[in-house]
Amino acid sequence: MKKNLLTMALLCTTFSFAQYYTLPVANGNPNNVNQEDFEYPPGGGLPSGWTTIMTGGKTNPTWSSNETIPFTFQFNGANVTSYKVSSSGVLTFNTGTALSAPSHANVSLPSNLIPSQSICVWGLSGKGSNDAIVTKTFGTAPNRQHWISFNNYSEPATFVNHYSYFSIVLEENSDRIYVVDQRNFGATPSLTVGVQVSASEVYEISPSPNYAPLAANSATRTDNKHYTFVPGSQLTEDVFVKSIDIKVNVFLSSAPFSIDATIENMGSTTINEVVFGISVNGGAATQVTINGLSVAQFNTASINLANSWSPTVKGAYTIKTWVETINQNPDLNNSNDTLVKIVNAYGNENKRVSLIETFTSSTSPTSMSSNAHVENFLNNNVGDLTSLKYQMNSPGSGDPYFTSEGMARKQFYAVSNINSIVLDGQIEMFSQQLNQDSIDKRLEEVAFVTLSADYWVNGKIVYITVDIDPLETFNGQNYVLHTAVYEKTTTQNAKSSGETTFHNVMKKLVPDENGVLIGGLNKSATVNQSLTYIFKGNYRLPSNANNQINHATEHSVENFNDLGVVVWIQNHDNDEVIQSAYAGYTVGLPEAEKVKSFVVYPNPAKEQVTIHFTKTSNGANVLLLDASGQLVNSGVVETNDEHTIDIHNLDAGIYYIKVINAGNVSIEKLIIQ
Repeated sequence: MKKNLLTMALLCTTFSFAQYYTLPVANGNPNNVNQEDFEYPPGGGLPSGWTTIMTGGKTNPTWSSNETIPFTFQFNGANVTSYKVSSSGVLTFNTGTALSAPSHANVSLPSNLIPSQSICVWGLSGKGSNDAIVTKTFGTAPNRQHWISFNNYSEPATFVNHYSYFSIVLEENSDRIYVVDQRNFGATPSLTVGVQVSASEVYEISPSPNYAPLAANSATRTDNKHYTFVPGSQLTEDVFVKSIDIKVNVFLSSAPFSIDATIENMGSTTINEVVFGISVNGGAATQVTINGLSVAQFNTASINLANSWSPTVKGAYTIKTWVETINQNPDLNNSNDTLVKIVNAYGNENKRVSLIETFTSSTSPTSMSSNAHVENFLNNNVGDLTSLKYQMNSPGSGDPYFTSEGMARKQFYAVSNINSIVLDGQIEMFSQQLNQDSIDKRLEEVAFVTLSADYWVNGKIVYITVDIDPLETFNGQNYVLHTAVYEKTTTQNAKSSGETTFHNVMKKLVPDENGVLIGGLNKSATVNQSLTYIFKGNYRLPSNANNQINHATEHSVENFNDLGVVVWIQNHDNDEVIQSAYAGYTVGLPEAEKVKSFVVYPNPAKEQVTIHFTKTSNGANVLLLDASGQLVNSGVVETNDEHTIDIHNLDAGIYYIKVINAGNVSIEKLIIQ
């Protein structure tokens, strides 16, 4: 038995006893499981992860060693576990045969030169030093593909600068076989493309044995063509459910949920109606009828099973979907119409608030439109996003509100362009590229930590308290709390960009750009942090970024009544921001601060620590004690508002600062890093 597939259309001869049928030639790679651009020889641009099983220089065709298929695969209805490949373009599952490797001189199938149970791109030649056969497995179970690629091959009369690339692909679960025509430059091979099940059963692509490559010289998959060999006989009603799409993690508050399905009509009858069955956790099935379709043979369609699932309890759910009827008739092949997906449902405590960090400048000609673009998404996602802008020192003279701390964040992410954003520390793009889809993908990521904060402003002092509540245990010791004081609106830094109003402009990272190391996080073990920052001196507007503010003596806050605070937890091992939050503003002072006569900053500290007095300090005694209460340092403050202690020689640990002022005693814990 023999079937021929014309170059662009299927020859409509059918055999009731056929074990394979072929689909029309299609563009790109099969099912886009392999999205790499890999059409280069090993050592000449081929990405990592490929295994070379045969190198070039084979004057006479030879077989490779036996290779193992990395998943369960059936050929012609029987399990096969291994294969070998010839340098003449033939793959066979008949690994025990003593037959010599087929010569480069290909003929039409069937041929006694080809073992039974073989797949052919017969007529290729691997003679050059760059020629190789390489393999790699793509995708995830149970939908993987194993690729066997003839890289940089040519026709038997080899030309050094002429080459062709073809691959044979085995697909898990569907047991489909693909031949992918990938790349061609100057080579003119005449090939036999097909499957030889036995001496009496073959499936051949026309015009074999004179098949010429269709792909052009692009090294990407954009010009690829592929042929599909489907196991079984074509039926009148047969739906292949290629995928079901529902978020892996969902939030109960967003129920009910829809399921999107992609189907392919493998039957000969046009599909006008399909009935889906849906079962959750093995429960009773519900039916969803989709009509008004017109899906022709071998065409695909996307179907929305609207509001098909509405969970009310948190937990993991097993969702099973299948096709029950097609055009009110049974689906005649149930082996390809059922898919199962595990979905986790969470409560609102797991919702993520994503952080957008923007690197911008009032001297950039595109900053006004870029920042307006970002602000639009912030306004449309209130409660789901936090925002912080770092004014930069370019282009030209840069933004007057540029700081070295903002530059440190830019260098932390290796951001190279002004008007770029970083989303949750994971996605960098130009500000104008931000879209709702990229935001939604981050918001779909479940947060396993809740984060809340409050802040108070007393004159030029900002008090901040942060509560971190892990919902799971986070292994690793590199989780860092970052805190930023920003000004909600600024106007004085306007330059040449056309912007006159700037939003969420970072004024100070507290204690600095390094944040506070909190190490690992243990489930249900709440972490509390208290931070304080005092803006020093008076306001100054730098002329440009080259004359930036010195935080030790001055500040750039236009209005202390317009400050805000954003906090975030970041894993410094992979830069991911796992949760963020705006701090809530509280009027007055925190209770713990009302009885104190001084503020300590920074805290934690490394080199020196400053005591800032909020009440009269004349004659105050300042004592630094270690954890056991032993005196480490002392001093007397006469008339100053601040007192500095050098701590760079002290061991890391917990210390206490004790201030005796007019008979009143105040004590503050100090952490030395």
